[in-house]
Amino acid sequence: MFFSSKMPDQMMAVYAALPGRERLRTRWSWRLFPFDRIEALVPKNGAVTVLGCGRGLLANYLAISGPGRRIRGIDLRLKKITLARSTVGERKGISFHYQNPIRLNGEGDRDIIILDRGLRIDFDSQERLIAQSARALAPGGILMIIQELGRESLWKWLFRRAIYLPRYYRSVQEWGGLLEKHGIGIETLPVSRDLPPPWFLLLGKKGFTRRPEDRLHFYFDQTEDTHW
Repeated sequence: MFFSSKMPDQMMAVYAALPGRERLRTRWSWRLFPFDRIEALVPKNGAVTVLGCGRGLLANYLAISGPGRRIRGIDLRLKKITLARSTVGERKGISFHYQNPIRLNGEGDRDIIILDRGLRIDFDSQERLIAQSARALAPGGILMIIQELGRESLWKWLFRRAIYLPRYYRSVQEWGGLLEKHGIGIETLPVSRDLPPPWFLLLGKKGFTRRPEDRLHFYFDQTEDTHW
């Protein structure tokens, strides 16, 4: 399968009021990312913060699929946050905020924090964000990082160098080491290889300690249970 399933009717309705071009973009983005697989790994209840939420596709899908979740989407791109806010309507339990994700507030009051695909920041900022996320998570809280799988492609490297963007890509192993440095233990790495591009989900838990002899696992079946 080279594309994900069709966007559900409930999601179509949420984005129905957007301009035509934006509706097309959201539908195309939906087909290129395994939202249903990611959603299945997020607990059905709790305070969920989505950093780098963009137009709110993942945040909205989490809210629709789990009414017990309290969703807070954060992004520094004003245009995308404005579009995301326009999808909320009268719904409760979901909100979008124009905020620098690096300046994440709170201590021990977040159940789940998700670093979405649009969060492309330099290495120093990544480390500050992970440290702040670790403080914000409640004991046993879950941190998810969604990124492309594999090495930085040649065209992305050329594009980044051409406009002087900082290097933001980390390998799976580098992300795992960074999380464990800040007390976020890694248990599983569900991977989707059937979409262009392939994605990995790095799943960590505050206070969970992975034994040194345990390897990081790649699960190609997204329904695989974790061992927590």
